[in-house]
Amino acid sequence: KGDQCSVLGSLVKKLRPGGKMWMGGNCPNSEILKNRTTCLTVTDMTDCLAGWASTAEWQQSRIVLDLEFVLDKELFRSMENRHVQAQGDYLFFGSPYSAFITRL
Repeated sequence: KGDQCSVLGSLVKKLRPGGKMWMGGNCPNSEILKNRTTCLTVTDMTDCLAGWASTAEWQQSRIVLDLEFVLDKELFRSMENRHVQAQGDYLFFGSPYSAFITRL
């Protein structure tokens, strides 16, 4: 998770004030996808960015963020088709989420 936090901090630093970033597909169901990913949960991501925010570098650069988290199935499945199983639904098993990050 430390590497993921480092990458996240590096990407966010590149945002200009008013800039937005989307990170989707976080925490997919690793059993179904048979991958060995490290899940960066919403709490992990929030804690990571709070850690970055406390650094002198971010404070000197006046980096302030707005965070929004949304489940991927809420973003990518239409309301009328949520009760029907569709090809590719395995991508939504578990609780994969998207993070929307805005630099204020």
